[in-house]
Amino acid sequence: MKNILSSVMAAAILFYASGATVFAQDKETTQLPAGVKFVASDEKYGISEYKLTSNDLQILLLERHSLPVLLCNMVYHVGSRNEAVGYTGSTHFLEHMLFKGTLQHDPLNKTGIDDILKTVGGVNNATTSRDRTNYYELVPSNQLDLALDIESDRMRNALIREPDRRSEMTVVRNELEIGDDSPDELLDNNLYATAFKEHPYHHPVIGWRSDVENVPTERLRKFYQDFYWPNNATLILVGDFNKDEALKKIDKFFSAIPKSEKPINDIYTFEPKQEGERRFTIKRGAEVPRLVIGFRSPQAVHNDQYAIGIIESVLGNASKRSSRLYRALIDTGLASYVGAYTSAYKDPGLFVVSAQANVGGDLKAIESVINKELDKLKKEPISKEELDRAKKSIVNGILTGMDDPMSLCFQFTEAVGFGSWQFWVDYPKNVEKVTVEDVQRAAQKYFVQDSSTVGYYFPQPETKETVEKAPEPVASVETPSQPETKAGTISGVDNANVPKPALEPTRLSLGKRTIKFQLENGLTVLVLPLEGAKTVAVSGKIAAGNQFASEEKRQVPAFLADILTAGTKNRSKDQIATSLEEIGVNLDFSASTFFDEFDVQVVASNLDKFIDILADVMENPTVPKSELEILKKMQESNLQDKMSDTADNAWNSFVRKLYKPESGLYQRTFEEQLGDLKKISVADLKAFHKDYYNPANSCLAFVGAIDEARARELCQKYFGSWKSDSGKKVRDQVKLDEKWLQPISQNEEVKTDIPGKSNLNIRVGKVLPVSIHSENYFATLIANAALGYDSFACRLAPVRDKYGLTYGIYSVIDEPIVKNGPWLIKYSVNPTNLSKARTIVKDIVSEYVKSGITDSELANEKSHLSGELMVGMRSPSRLADRLTLYEMAGVNPGYIDQFSPNLYKVTKEEVNKSISQYMDISKDTVTTISGELTKVK
Repeated sequence: MKNILSSVMAAAILFYASGATVFAQDKETTQLPAGVKFVASDEKYGISEYKLTSNDLQILLLERHSLPVLLCNMVYHVGSRNEAVGYTGSTHFLEHMLFKGTLQHDPLNKTGIDDILKTVGGVNNATTSRDRTNYYELVPSNQLDLALDIESDRMRNALIREPDRRSEMTVVRNELEIGDDSPDELLDNNLYATAFKEHPYHHPVIGWRSDVENVPTERLRKFYQDFYWPNNATLILVGDFNKDEALKKIDKFFSAIPKSEKPINDIYTFEPKQEGERRFTIKRGAEVPRLVIGFRSPQAVHNDQYAIGIIESVLGNASKRSSRLYRALIDTGLASYVGAYTSAYKDPGLFVVSAQANVGGDLKAIESVINKELDKLKKEPISKEELDRAKKSIVNGILTGMDDPMSLCFQFTEAVGFGSWQFWVDYPKNVEKVTVEDVQRAAQKYFVQDSSTVGYYFPQPETKETVEKAPEPVASVETPSQPETKAGTISGVDNANVPKPALEPTRLSLGKRTIKFQLENGLTVLVLPLEGAKTVAVSGKIAAGNQFASEEKRQVPAFLADILTAGTKNRSKDQIATSLEEIGVNLDFSASTFFDEFDVQVVASNLDKFIDILADVMENPTVPKSELEILKKMQESNLQDKMSDTADNAWNSFVRKLYKPESGLYQRTFEEQLGDLKKISVADLKAFHKDYYNPANSCLAFVGAIDEARARELCQKYFGSWKSDSGKKVRDQVKLDEKWLQPISQNEEVKTDIPGKSNLNIRVGKVLPVSIHSENYFATLIANAALGYDSFACRLAPVRDKYGLTYGIYSVIDEPIVKNGPWLIKYSVNPTNLSKARTIVKDIVSEYVKSGITDSELANEKSHLSGELMVGMRSPSRLADRLTLYEMAGVNPGYIDQFSPNLYKVTKEEVNKSISQYMDISKDTVTTISGELTKVK
């Protein structure tokens, strides 16, 4: 997992900024449940550690009450590090299997984890890394019992059935195939496989293909029995809960689970000293060349990591325009991407620098520049200014994540994975102690050629004559209807007494509490104060997206978005970059169908500085020609990669069939877009800015630690003098006019052959004449969710769960703010499974159109979408983005509050009407397929 050390530094700073940590049991004054023992706490920040006396389960609690959501996260101290040849990937495979059924939550009985969580709008998933595995539920705050029920049951009661393993194997293999089609993932896997010869970091986290296909079910069960115990786990709660009540519930759900009878095995293999540079080369595909360089780095808890963290910040990445690598490689036109990161693991890992060449770029030249920058760190101390800026960037960058429960929780996940949260508490104090001499000493110690591994990726388009056929994949297997075996032991918890999810509307007052005002120049501002928030989320949208550019100039909005921070009338590119770095913010504008937009979260004390910069780049960009040329080279590389990407090709073909060139959703072919690059000029960008970047066309939202008076003061101060150069005083309308639609009189199909790919991407759908303004929008939303909101607990779920044909399948309402956006089903499959998958999807949808939604599905989806709205707005940043979207779509902030009640008004007849009208894929439908077509049977 990349950039983990940045997360380490981040969360540590959160603790450091909030006050001292207490490591004494006598500081806990709360009357604890009999089975709970206090361990340590950070009083000012509000983190507390406990342990269950019966089984040593570690508990970390972080209360956050700004929004009514909480995240329950169970971390197991087992990862791919604990694997060996023959069962590599078992940790990740087992992660999948733990969603396939437990004693209490079995999908075969419609009581699976996804079945239950869907009714409350909960988000759940799991991740596996080299050192740990975690499972989490993000739910409304009144569903803590449900989340604890799921994790206590999963800890010891997983079924791990052989038929489930067979069907899930093809799912995991499809995930592996998706990774195989990514040059960056290929490079990363080969880097670790080359750098590590004896230590299990040699193996990819997902495992080697033959192990994934052949690992016995009994081996997965043994892995489960060896590592899934409370004394090998950490339970983390973050969000809106009461600590005392939470401890009682945790005691109830987990204390009856025994600890392991024997010690948890740890590995004893260590990587020997590397005695010379290692190199590897990959030749495949048609993507642009790229490289990685890895140097030996210490384990996460080593003292040298503090200085290495500073080095990572100084070298930087493609988002830090003030960093050394950006200036050396991107500003010079050699590369389209560059980044430096250290892998912070339980055992020694790698410090990695990666780069992607521009079209025609020379990897040897890029490698030479990288080595010169590393040598410079070894020979010359960094400046005191660079050191101080790096420290400020780390501190402020992490403080911005403290109001998002998921971000905060995942920082703790990594901490307990390689060390402990207490280590994080001291981390920033030690970072503050780092000197320029420490940085130079660390560079000299670790940037040694004899301990480096270098990997090159070169394109080599394969032809039908040169493609080597892969081994025949193991066939997917349908899971039988009855459980075969039980792998776990009953936890002792009476799960039948867990409160069932309440099927009732979610009551919100977020829209009611939102203040809306306009400046005299027409700028719309939305303000939503959140009690307890420490940061301010700022979201902005300008009606200046692709819709407003001509067909040949459709890349202009994106270029303008990218070039805004490259210099203004008042600030140079370097001044903007260094100022943003110091306040810990990446101000990245992006272009979408209708908007140029940004989303930023900033520490409240830095808000004035940020808005000053924001107003300047929006109002006064200089659009340097030299910068445009750099961006055009980067875009050329990006388009070259898109030409070989199965997902990008499937979407490109799909929207070209649905829309005429006048539509902002229409895409020219990638070859045409490459030709268009030469015609785009500085004058085009300046003209577009003059026509569309004006206050009446723009909306800002402030959410978090701010009030109306402060927002008015800042907006008037920095945006009050902004005038429209074009004289516009009315916002440009966002729409997809019916005259821009391609006539689809029968089913049409487009296939794109991309040799050398392991995976096919499929898109099937049509234009949807429904938007959030339509009377039948909520009926259509429910209809789509029941069909395939995600890959689980929906009509399309059998494609993944029952038949094991895809890693993910979804039905999607795209661009719902306007009528005539796309509705589609999207999924990926192994080419040999295409025919079977298409037939199953067709049959499922046909039956859905014929029979309609059931009463239980209707009730579940109302509850699901109602709860999902709350969970989806778990942070100030997400709320700010939603507010600006609604405003630009012409919807009042009160729409948020009425969302759930409007869902509950929908009748079964209304949903069935939407299903029959819009979701019949037997007619007037476009299907696109991209990938290695010669492998299709």
